[in-house]
Amino acid sequence: MKLRLIPLFLIGIYATGSMAAPAAGVPAASDKALPVLASVPGTPAAAAAPAPAADRITEVITAELPAPNIDVWTRIRNGFKIPTLESARVETQVAAISRHPESFAKTATRAGMYLYHIVGQVEARGMPMELALLPFVESSFRPNALSSAKASGLWQFIPSTGTTYSLNQNLWKDERRDVVESTRAALDYFQKLYAQFGDWQLALAAYNWGEGNVQRAIDRNAQAGLPTDYSHLRMPLETANYVPRLEAVKRIIQNPSAYGVTLPDIGSEPYFVQVFRDKDIDVKTAARLANMKLDDFKLLNPSFNKPVIVGAHNTAMLIPADNLDEFMENLALWRSNGKRVSAWKTHRFQKGETLADIALGTGMSEEELREVNRIPGNRQVADNSLLLVRADAESPREEIQGGNDFFRLEPVPSVPKIRYRQIRYRVRKGDTLEEIADRLNVTPRSIIVTNRLRNSKLRRGMTLIVTAPVIQRAPDMERVNSERIIYRTARRYRLNAMPRRGAKQASSRTARSRKASSAKSSRAKSSARKTVKRKKR
Repeated sequence: MKLRLIPLFLIGIYATGSMAAPAAGVPAASDKALPVLASVPGTPAAAAAPAPAADRITEVITAELPAPNIDVWTRIRNGFKIPTLESARVETQVAAISRHPESFAKTATRAGMYLYHIVGQVEARGMPMELALLPFVESSFRPNALSSAKASGLWQFIPSTGTTYSLNQNLWKDERRDVVESTRAALDYFQKLYAQFGDWQLALAAYNWGEGNVQRAIDRNAQAGLPTDYSHLRMPLETANYVPRLEAVKRIIQNPSAYGVTLPDIGSEPYFVQVFRDKDIDVKTAARLANMKLDDFKLLNPSFNKPVIVGAHNTAMLIPADNLDEFMENLALWRSNGKRVSAWKTHRFQKGETLADIALGTGMSEEELREVNRIPGNRQVADNSLLLVRADAESPREEIQGGNDFFRLEPVPSVPKIRYRQIRYRVRKGDTLEEIADRLNVTPRSIIVTNRLRNSKLRRGMTLIVTAPVIQRAPDMERVNSERIIYRTARRYRLNAMPRRGAKQASSRTARSRKASSAKSSRAKSSARKTVKRKKR
């Protein structure tokens, strides 16, 4: 049965007491809720004062303690159900892992953040507890793991399979990396595979190799009169070692001391709770309010692609259970002091704008703007698209409503190759920034930025450094001609620009070539005249 806590409409107001039927008006349970829940501890005194109704925590979810209260490793050992696999490959995998017990222990320590939740989900579905150990094999319990095949997260979903099992993958988040959602999807997938093959070892092989490939391998053996169990199928080397490696992990968990491994104490209480919020909050701010290092917060919340968690998506943050009270208190205090919890807003891209202009106007670098919005260098933003930019501290707060189609990218159109040349311009009487920029085919803003000018006012005699574009001519045109044009332009406007040495060399080579050609022609004519004279004689 799936239950949820009564929504927390104001910061600091917790659901307390025993689980009861939701009051009138309480939203129905979500399909993505945890299956077994319990109430959160009582309200801390510092958080008792209600915060503004416009900024609220809508729900907090935590897992119920098992009965009897036993530690996670014991629950895992008690839940093993898959028949033991005996093979030389298993022995090889056990030997490989036991040669580096400290590495295995580090992976087990990383698993401590996630195993309580995963074990609870496996138990709730009555599935073999070996599945809870699969992230040891898939990702070494690294939630940001990304394979060469684009598989991502603890459970290593490829994009297409993630979509099949309702894992959102968009500009804002990738639920293949979401601890709760990816676990739900992985167990859904395993239930489907077991229903198809009726064997957990075959289901594991299909998870790695694909159900179609496993089914074809079974059909080939059946046609040849061979056994169709896992041990007798012809599979790629990776899949042939996949189940043996999980079996090796299982053996070490069963008796760690026999292999020189010391497992960390995970305990018997939930590591994290889910906090739902209907207003935007920055990832950095959320980590700070929870008194967590940013990297630790991201290990619990690796699915967010942007530096802001959008409240309109009703996305859950995972907060350590021990830090929940502190998070709620700090959030209430933060808002009561008038501080912003989100420093990001949207900007609509207008025709004629450049990313450099937008970045400069929002206190960002163009590189940061591209990184935040994931804009590759060979793409440009389509007009009327929305970009995520930093919000001015004085601007009114606005909630982000961006959906999956937040902005559109277009290929950068083919343009003539442009090279740039740095020149020095000495300001003359009557010069304005706009005139100089127009004359040199640059923007006034670029001159201001390059020269660190406070405003557009210029002083007579001051020297400006300008990086001006020069359009290259086609390959069949002489380079020296373009260099001469640059030089003449510089002389005309009193710019400190001289032709490159390469241009001088090109000019010199051209002159020598013409001189040699002329000399050769003269010798040929002279030879012809001598020949004519001899014939006349």
